[in-house]
Amino acid sequence: MAQKQEKPASGRVVSPQTLSSLIDEGLFSMYKVIEAVGLGTAFKRNTWNLSTGALKEILKGVYSLKVNGRENVPASGAAITCVKSSTGAYPILACVAVAESRNRILHQAFDIEFFKILGLRSVLNWLDSIEVADGKLSGPEKDRIKKYVAENELIGLSIENARQAGDVEAEETVPAIDTIEVARDLGVPIIPIHISNADGVVDPKARKISLNKNITITIHPPYTKHLDKNSSVKDCLGELGTMIAPKE
Repeated sequence: MAQKQEKPASGRVVSPQTLSSLIDEGLFSMYKVIEAVGLGTAFKRNTWNLSTGALKEILKGVYSLKVNGRENVPASGAAITCVKSSTGAYPILACVAVAESRNRILHQAFDIEFFKILGLRSVLNWLDSIEVADGKLSGPEKDRIKKYVAENELIGLSIENARQAGDVEAEETVPAIDTIEVARDLGVPIIPIHISNADGVVDPKARKISLNKNITITIHPPYTKHLDKNSSVKDCLGELGTMIAPKE
C-alpha cells in the first residue's frame, strides 16, 4: 500500500531581511507619530541621551575609555567634527565623545553597513544621522548637512584615508576632500578628533566586536585654516590627517 505523502506547509516564510525592514519601518512610523503630536524634539533628545549614555557605560565596562579635550566641542553654533573613518568604532566613539563633552546631538556620518543592522537603521534615521558609502557624501546628504548648519547643529564627518603631512606618496581621497570642501563652503570650523586603538573594535559587516582595548579619544581645538580661501586643500588635509590619524 502506497504511503500518503504529506503536503508541504503553506505558511509564508519571512526572510530576516524582510523582518528587519518591517521592524525598522514600524519603529520609524512610531517616531513620525511622536513627531506629529509635537513631542519629536524632546523624544529625539531623550533617545540621544539614553543611547549615548548606554553606549558610554557599556564601553567603559568593556574597555579602558578616556576622553581628553572635552572643552574643545563648542557649546553652541555649527561645526563639523572629524574622525578617521565613518565605519568601525569611529562614528560610535565620536558620538560618545560629543555626548561626554556637551549636551548636544551630533548628526554623525555612518557607513551604509550600519544602516543594514536590525533595529539600528530606524534609530540612526530618527537621530538624523548621515549615510555614506566608503566615506563619500551624496548630493542629498550634502543638502542635509547644509540644513543642519543653518540650524547651528553639530555634524560628524570623517577624513577617510587622507594623507598625513609629509606623506607625499599617498593621495587624498574624495571623502577627505569632501569634508574639507563642505566645511569651507559652509564656513564652519572643523573639530579634529583622534581616537587611538580603535581599529578592529567594531566590524559591522562581520557583526564582530573585539574586547579588551585601551581607547583614548583626544578632541583637538577647532581648526579654521580651511576657511581661508587662499589656503591649499592639500595642506589642510595634511595637517588634519596628522591630528586625526597620526602615525603610531
